[in-house]
Amino acid sequence: MKHMERSAKLITFALVAWATFVAGIAPKEVAAQYYSQGEQKNKIVVDKKLRYIYDEQFSDNIDSSKRIFADGEIVEFQIKIENSGIEKIENILANDTLPSNLSLIFFPGDYDATKGVVSWKIDKLEKGESKRYYIRAKVIGEAESGNQNVKKVNLVEARSGDLVDSDNASYFVAKKVVPVTGAGDLIWQTGVVVSLGIGALRMRKAARGF
Repeated sequence: MKHMERSAKLITFALVAWATFVAGIAPKEVAAQYYSQGEQKNKIVVDKKLRYIYDEQFSDNIDSSKRIFADGEIVEFQIKIENSGIEKIENILANDTLPSNLSLIFFPGDYDATKGVVSWKIDKLEKGESKRYYIRAKVIGEAESGNQNVKKVNLVEARSGDLVDSDNASYFVAKKVVPVTGAGDLIWQTGVVVSLGIGALRMRKAARGF
């Protein structure tokens, strides 16, 4: 009899412990998991990369130790915009602010030359969907004094309502070499012009006979 009473108590204790676990701990874990998913419900992720036009791979940045872009070389940017959430995102506006030393070859959307901004719209991105866009431009060498190599940073931002993300890519541009004519060169060039003029006058006199 006592054995049966003891078994009943153990069973009751076990049921109470299990009820406490279900009522107290389990709901908190479930709620925490649900909240975590809620944070990911809508999310835009932007990833910007670039490359020298003849390179196979895009890079997050191009350091001066890898390449310094010279005047006239081509740089290409890749912009990936992704919906990493669990619901569709609509009416996304992307703005890419370009450095002033670029002459654009092709780009998505519209270009505001005054602000140096390329902008375009994405109607929608389904959950897990991503799209890639490309901007290609010719580099104009820097005529700035002081720095031999000038670092340029390119920033892109994507926004839909309160959702926003941005990324940038940087590269280096070589200083443009501008020929400088010194006083010695000017004197030499003037002497050549004068000599050619005198020679031409003598030839005309010889041809006339006086």
